[in-house]
Amino acid sequence: MSIPGLVMTIVSGILLFLGSVWIYSTTMTFGRSRASRAAIGMVSVGVVLGTVGVFLLLG
Repeated sequence: MSIPGLVMTIVSGILLFLGSVWIYSTTMTFGRSRASRAAIGMVSVGVVLGTVGVFLLLG
């Protein structure tokens, strides 16, 4: 169990949570408005960090 992998996994969970809440609140509040690129980028970075973090934890 590596500390960087644990930190990356925790940070990715936070980014995924915040990004998904941001996308949900934007699309539900303003009807048909599109999700912002920053929110999509945040979720994408969260997925990448989570994948790398899990590999570091397992490896």
